[in-house]
Amino acid sequence: MRILSASWLARFTRSFGDRLPECTRLRTRSEHEHGENLLLIGEQAVKDHAELLARTGDPVTVGDGSFTVGGVTYDQSSQAVMHTMIYPGRPGRFITAFVSNGEVGWAKLRLIVHYRRDTTVVWKDGEVIQRRTFEPDRKVYITVE
Repeated sequence: MRILSASWLARFTRSFGDRLPECTRLRTRSEHEHGENLLLIGEQAVKDHAELLARTGDPVTVGDGSFTVGGVTYDQSSQAVMHTMIYPGRPGRFITAFVSNGEVGWAKLRLIVHYRRDTTVVWKDGEVIQRRTFEPDRKVYITVE
């Protein structure tokens, strides 16, 4: 979590000039949070959270040696996926799942922090074969009261 200084807040409010409404309170993101993001690693973790994932708009499901995302099933042992979904009922929170059908894909687990704007990345033999990008509708959570 990034901590913003008082000088940043002063610059932020000055940038609005007369257009900034009068407020009695400024709430930051920490007051909006309903918990942390959820990271699921491996087939069993995804199975354990299947009911929650089914409530997302774009779930990932797993079977024995396969995963399905975006309506496509991947069943080769050299395939892996990192898939991020909006956490149901928790605005601004996300669920990220990483599943590999075999040993080859596990090498990609260390790279998931580099795919911040990608909703879905599917690898085969270490190469990206499918990628979908998601840009959140908002980035700064500030409520003026």
